[in-house]
Parts: sequence; structure tokens; C-alpha cells
Amino acid sequence: MERANHEHQQFLAAKIMFTELEKIGQNRKKIGIDELSKYNKFDSKCNASLAKFSAVLERTGHFRLRSAITRWHGNVLKPI
Repeated sequence: MERANHEHQQFLAAKIMFTELEKIGQNRKKIGIDELSKYNKFDSKCNASLAKFSAVLERTGHFRLRSAITRWHGNVLKPI
């Protein structure tokens, strides 16, 4: 009888240990998914900011190109 009780206690201890290990694994998985979600939000925010910045630079470049062509046209072609 004592041997059966001892085996039963060992099985209960193993069950508790594996249950706790599963909880730890699930918790680590949840933390990883949360970190990935935070990174995705940060990445999309950075991507949107860089897209706006590049659009501003492109518009500035087009403006400078137009003004340079206008000045060149005024200086080179009009006197002829």
C-alpha cells in the first residue's frame, strides 16, 4: 500500500511539474507574440514616416528641377 501511495505521489509530482512547464511554455509563446506585435506596429509606423519623408524629398527635388530649368531657359534661350 505504501509503495502504491509513493508511486501515486511521484505521478502527481510529475503531472504538476509538466503542467507548470506547459504554462511556462505558453507564457513564453505569448510574450514572443506580443513582442512581434509591438515590432510590427513600430515597423509600420517607421515605414509610413519614411514614405512621407521620401515623398517630401521627391517633391523638393521636382521643385528644384523645375526652377533650375526655368532659370536655365531664361538665361540661355531667351537672349537668342
